[in-house]
Amino acid sequence: MKNQPKRSRPLTLACAGWLLLTASGASADEADAARVPAHPKVLWKPFVLLDPFLAPREATATAALMSSRDAETREVRVGGRIGFGQTIATVKRPLFVRASVEETLRFDGSDHFVLGLRYYDWGAGVRLGRFELGARVGLHGFDLHFGRGGFAIGGLSPQALVSASVQVGGARIALGVFTEQTWVWIGDRATERLAGASLTLAWGGRAKGLPPFYRLAP
Repeated sequence: MKNQPKRSRPLTLACAGWLLLTASGASADEADAARVPAHPKVLWKPFVLLDPFLAPREATATAALMSSRDAETREVRVGGRIGFGQTIATVKRPLFVRASVEETLRFDGSDHFVLGLRYYDWGAGVRLGRFELGARVGLHGFDLHFGRGGFAIGGLSPQALVSASVQVGGARIALGVFTEQTWVWIGDRATERLAGASLTLAWGGRAKGLPPFYRLAP
């Protein structure tokens, strides 16, 4: 009985060693798990044109002076249009491609108003230093007419525009001339032909950035 502790000592030491090894192994596994994200990030391969996360965006405000000609009566009226929207662009100097979306309000005199919902356009051109020269084509998705002639609904109205712009500080100032054909689908109104000039102020020019669950593909 006196020799019993001596015979159990190697077994005790072996057990203690096994416990130490197990604890150190668990600590290493926990450290490795902490280094690996619980949800691995998704690879994002940038778009060639107009990448939704990496292409620079601008906020825009536009004012336009225009004339409208009634397709039936040939009456010509002078009016204006204001709009607010945003752009996204890809620049590969000296070329650029830009797309924009805008909400607009047009008025002819004081008795005819047109609320334009979702005007889209796409354009391209040349950028030389601070200056740009380009052309765009666009489409008014949905128009609501109020006032003279009663209520009417139109849409899918095409527009073409050429513009020149200059970068001033953190803003871009653009002058353009355009022509547009308005289509009316519901209501007692004739289609109109518009022509005019516009002034646009754009600012921002920063990319949205990748969401946290994406990472750039190598």
